Amino acid sequence: MSMQPINEDQYTPAVYYGAGSHTLTKEGIGTRYVLVVVRMLVDPANPQDVQQVHTLQDALKVNQQSPGTFQIPNWDEASLKKVRAALLQFGETISDTRRMFGAKDQVDPVRHLVGTALLWSGNPEKDASTSRSRRPGMTAPPSTGSPSGTCRSTASGQSPFTTPRAIWN
Repeated sequence: MSMQPINEDQYTPAVYYGAGSHTLTKEGIGTRYVLVVVRMLVDPANPQDVQQVHTLQDALKVNQQSPGTFQIPNWDEASLKKVRAALLQFGETISDTRRMFGAKDQVDPVRHLVGTALLWSGNPEKDASTSRSRRPGMTAPPSTGSPSGTCRSTASGQSPFTTPRAIWN
């Protein structure tokens, strides 16, 4: 199991493994909001494995001192679409996700910018795996075309996959 916090700028300041309690602060994350991705390897053909993952999912807890408020910026949607389309086109010339995702001081700024348009929830390079098998008896599904375990988005910004093919990091 891994936990990956992703800040508003799509930087990942850390990846945590195994059970435990982790405190995320604005200072540590770097932005006001954070998305937390939890990945668990599961063999969908094994009912006991699926039940174990469901138990782990049910045990996940999030605590916050106060609820705060969610403030959405007033985006210029037309400009956003135009820039994103250009980045997606440029991204088609990049063959991998090296140095696209991770902490701000670990990524290449241009590759990170393109990566934020191409993919979501990209693992830092040191935490990504291209291994076809992650544990005895478990084989990863056919590659989704993204070596960091991320999901490539379409020009509309939506994932082309309606259901996950595997859960691993």
